Amino acid sequence: MWPFLIFLLLPIVEIVLFIQVGGLIGVLPTISLVFLAGIVGVAIIRQQGLNTLDQLSRDLENGRGDGDRLAHSALKVIAGILLIIPGFFSDAVALLLLVPPIRSLLIRWGASKVTVRATGAMRRRPQQAWAEPIEAEYEILDDEGLVNRQQPPSGWTRPR
Repeated sequence: MWPFLIFLLLPIVEIVLFIQVGGLIGVLPTISLVFLAGIVGVAIIRQQGLNTLDQLSRDLENGRGDGDRLAHSALKVIAGILLIIPGFFSDAVALLLLVPPIRSLLIRWGASKVTVRATGAMRRRPQQAWAEPIEAEYEILDDEGLVNRQQPPSGWTRPR
């Protein structure tokens, strides 16, 4: 029921705020503010998205992760999306999400509502999978299907 009410009331709130702000500062400044907020939102998403992907890849390579940093980045991306959406209420919420103490408060609140259960096992990948040579016997079959048994040449290793 709540998502439906939010979906219904949010556009009404945005329209009322457009009318109020437009009446105070005029139509052109109002449109300019909405346009500027959209540009800032795109810049935030681009910068935060690239930084987050870079940090995630480094964390995965090192076998560690920082959920708090990822949560902060996700909230910044949500703020960028809200800035792209035309409207002053969504812009106000986005600006609040850009304040670090408010993000931390939201993350703590969200973490208290979530239960994490680990399933399965996690194995670390060896740094060099083919560090040691593999020795094996093999058979060479000629055109008639006859077996020609040979020992591998000395010093032979798997190509890298």
